[in-house]
Amino acid sequence: MVGKVGLGAGAAAMRRRHRAETMNCRKEGNIGYSRGHSSELEKRMWMRIGIAGMVVCCMFGCSSFNKEWDNAAGERAGGIAGAWVGRWESDAGHGGGALKCLLKKIAEEQFQARFYATYWGFFRFHTQVILTGKSEGYKATLAGTEDLGWLRGGVYEYEGVVTFGDFSCEYRSKHDMGRFVMKRPGDEGKKE
Repeated sequence: MVGKVGLGAGAAAMRRRHRAETMNCRKEGNIGYSRGHSSELEKRMWMRIGIAGMVVCCMFGCSSFNKEWDNAAGERAGGIAGAWVGRWESDAGHGGGALKCLLKKIAEEQFQARFYATYWGFFRFHTQVILTGKSEGYKATLAGTEDLGWLRGGVYEYEGVVTFGDFSCEYRSKHDMGRFVMKRPGDEGKKE
């Protein structure tokens, strides 16, 4: 019986001390923060640092893409495969930016599209999407679905049209939708 009283008194003293520390922290302006526990502000800060670290890693991982894109841009591609350059724009207010693409035929009606995009002026990301194409004379209609992971917005669906000189596509996901428009390198400033 004495042991139970001692444990109860110890737990009560610990609760009082924790409450006092919390109150002291609130007086210092750290609302909701107590020693030994992370505040929401700290959690968000560490999340941002982690995301920034992943972005930096992705930025350095795109150097092989740039080499391949530069090589493909130097060649005039036959058909719709090859290098593309343009812009993407979100209709949901998530920004827009420069966009490069390497389109490679991997099967009769299937293409690998590797994208290198910028957003908010300084973030860059690289992703790959498999698109199925249906040729209709001088143009091809492409469509595909790709899960880019929770950090990039989940599952995206793509639908677009590609000719020998223009590549336009719409995309949508649970949290975003928009479009990208591209031309062959060197032709991006030209209008039809």
